[in-house]
Amino acid sequence: MEQELAIFAASLAAVAALVALAHCLGFSAVGTVADEADAREALALVPGGFAVQALVLDAEGRSALARDAAGRLAAVVPHGGRLVARVLEPGSHLALDGDTLSIASPQLGPRTVHLTPVDSLPDWARSSPFAS
Repeated sequence: MEQELAIFAASLAAVAALVALAHCLGFSAVGTVADEADAREALALVPGGFAVQALVLDAEGRSALARDAAGRLAAVVPHGGRLVARVLEPGSHLALDGDTLSIASPQLGPRTVHLTPVDSLPDWARSSPFAS
């Protein structure tokens, strides 16, 4: 029994050491949208392409919202330490509460993304087909 307990304790210590190492190497960092260049870089990776016509950034770097020439909207959000862009499709929902725009979409998973723009929210975001 003592040997099993020692093996368990050693295994637990090894797992804790690996978690600490991963944290020190930056694997627990949350991505942020620092500027337009970050958002455009993520949007450039959208399958099928997404040519940004207009872009609004969150004041805290939590997200960004972009529109292309066809009127499609795409959200840029952190996914772990990276940024991902997802084109919003039917079933998406945008709601404005004061200065904060909430974005809920099947493409973003179960979470709701909040965007408080650096400047005022542009009209194209307010008049989105997904807005309510």
